[in-house]
Amino acid sequence: MRGEIGKTVRWAGNALVYLGMVGTVLGLIMTVSNLTSANAQSFDNFKTIVAAIYIGSGTALYTNLLACIGYLWLGTNAHLLARQEV
Repeated sequence: MRGEIGKTVRWAGNALVYLGMVGTVLGLIMTVSNLTSANAQSFDNFKTIVAAIYIGSGTALYTNLLACIGYLWLGTNAHLLARQEV
């Protein structure tokens, strides 16, 4: 029983890594979607572009951070389950 739970926990941890990667790609897409030369014609549009860079980069970094924390937590639990210390 514990072996099956350990495998499920490891699978969930690995899925978090991939979700972090997806979040990074989405954040980068959000960043570059507003980076066109037509938007850079005025200072107000430039402020919008800079805001989009912050939002997209923040999305990328936060998803990676959450995925890493979740992966470490689930990996530790899977390790403990494998050693049957729970």
